[in-house]
Amino acid sequence: MSPQNLFSDLDKPNKEFMLLAKHMFKCFKELGAEFVEALFPKFDEIQYELIKYRWDNMIQTSRKVIDGEVPTEDADRILLYTLPHVISLISSLQTGLIKLLYGESVDVTAVMVDDFNWQIVTCMNGHQEDGIPVDWWNIGLEDELMDRRHMKRGVKFKDLYKSTKDVTKAAQLIMEVLKDVRNERTPQWSNSLYTVVILHTSGLFNFFTELSNYEVIGSIWDGYNSKKYKLKDYWFLMYPDPPMIRTMTMSSRDAFIRKLTGLTTARNFAIHTIEDPALDWVKEEIPEAYDAVLLSDWEEGIPLPISTLNCKIPTDIKKLISSDEKLNWQYPNHQRITMDTFDLSTDNCFAGYLTDITDETSPDAGITRDNIISKNFGQYTEFFK
Repeated sequence: MSPQNLFSDLDKPNKEFMLLAKHMFKCFKELGAEFVEALFPKFDEIQYELIKYRWDNMIQTSRKVIDGEVPTEDADRILLYTLPHVISLISSLQTGLIKLLYGESVDVTAVMVDDFNWQIVTCMNGHQEDGIPVDWWNIGLEDELMDRRHMKRGVKFKDLYKSTKDVTKAAQLIMEVLKDVRNERTPQWSNSLYTVVILHTSGLFNFFTELSNYEVIGSIWDGYNSKKYKLKDYWFLMYPDPPMIRTMTMSSRDAFIRKLTGLTTARNFAIHTIEDPALDWVKEEIPEAYDAVLLSDWEEGIPLPISTLNCKIPTDIKKLISSDEKLNWQYPNHQRITMDTFDLSTDNCFAGYLTDITDETSPDAGITRDNIISKNFGQYTEFFK
């Protein structure tokens, strides 16, 4: 292993956030810091198309559900992403959840800040009315908004986190700029609730590559509670955070996961999709990550929901990584879901699947392809039962 792949030798700000991002940590260990640093400038070139693909699917499917074009029994078996767009849910639960969390009208802007250089690298905004997605926009590294200055601070938008080195303070300043942008672009929604999601690039990569809905929700709790791990700041934060989210994140990790999976998938286990355009981009632009991260996730196996709930993570940054540089995430010695479990191949393992597996499913259960309810997300869903 070359020295660049040693976490202990890595001299970068916020490198500790990778200890909560097991997929990013794996990427760093396998491919090195230079590879990790190059990820997001490359992602900037394709992000619009990838986000468009996901949001068009969300919007079109939601309209069909609301208009009654999708039978109720089908809506209960269709998976979608929602706000923020790393969380999956069953389409029939979308309206109720969004209204419960945000009310009738809301903008949620996910702002990604680079772990290693402190700069804002991208923003993705989604707007929902009456609990369904209706509009979205995103900006990348070259967007003119990145050079827009804060009215009072005089700091460029892209440097607001760098100027504060504090997630909460940066979120407040970012919000002030983005509200002005919203009022200019969509004045009809100037009175809607606004929430900013601050997410580090290690978190973005981790959410993108994490296939388990239970693990994604666990990572949200980790981000909100990163200071409990004795990290210096938040890895994930919503500002201002919806009261219900804040209340739930104050509970234990397993209780939070149970509650939010209940609200999103009725506690059914979902395997997230990585859409074809995104997979094609990975294979063409960063093929090393396809084998080292994506396929290795399947080779290692996806934890069962009960395993995720019972995972033990040290609440001390010094104990999150061992002396031989392995993450100290202690999962029970349960079976894991692999491609063989569901009789999948590399051609369809990233399609996305809703299953009837829950956190009450025994770790000794004979899990097979028969546990799959549906395949694919949104309007592309195929039903198995």
